[in-house]
Amino acid sequence: MVRESMIIKDKSKKEIINRIIGGEAKNRGFNCDSIRKGQLTHYLAIFNRKTRGKAQRFDIYEDLLHKGKISLVCMGEKIDTEYRDELSFETAMKKFAEYMNTIGYKIMDDALNVKDFQRGDIELFSDNYQRYGDIFFLENSVDANADSKDFYNCIKKNMEILFDRDFDEIKDILMKIAGGIVCFFKSNDNVTIEKGNGGIEVGVKKQTKDGHVFYNDYDVLHLAYISYQKKTMVLIDKFFNDIDCH
Repeated sequence: MVRESMIIKDKSKKEIINRIIGGEAKNRGFNCDSIRKGQLTHYLAIFNRKTRGKAQRFDIYEDLLHKGKISLVCMGEKIDTEYRDELSFETAMKKFAEYMNTIGYKIMDDALNVKDFQRGDIELFSDNYQRYGDIFFLENSVDANADSKDFYNCIKKNMEILFDRDFDEIKDILMKIAGGIVCFFKSNDNVTIEKGNGGIEVGVKKQTKDGHVFYNDYDVLHLAYISYQKKTMVLIDKFFNDIDCH
């Protein structure tokens, strides 16, 4: 159990992350976004890169409901640890750095060489996500008024049967699943849907304790793809949890 934590300023946390993780991440083409704090989650660092037209990221964040708990999420894998002061925070970052240096970066580099949605696929989905969503609803006898937990279970069932199939066989099904997710949350007051250069982005509205509003952005087609590649529902779970409906 974590003892009462010392107060560590965000600036100090960011400096430690940059010193222990940031250098190697930068060498591998990652940029680090600024800190964002929500009501349940405090994002300490969001590392992004775009290589060969593919966007990748890994996150470091704190669980505000469990004091001292801190997590790394990379390609669907979630590593949890704890800290209580600046020294143990450094130890936590060294643990994350070791994971990235021995496992995480390799997984991300390998992912650049696997089959993925091409630019034409992404543009097709961006222009027709509503149609893909309508087909998903029809084929699964659900609609945008379904209970969110029932809808999540429907997504989970459809995803898990794809895990051992070849990408070329199931990429249209992934587009239907992603379209279904976008259309299901389209009317949610805390969600925005935007079409950008990288495809359809779903923004989840969040608010800090001091009233500052920000959005966590999700590329749902990429979310479905990574979940398929990693054979896990972790990232989709996180998305549903972020909307507080799962």
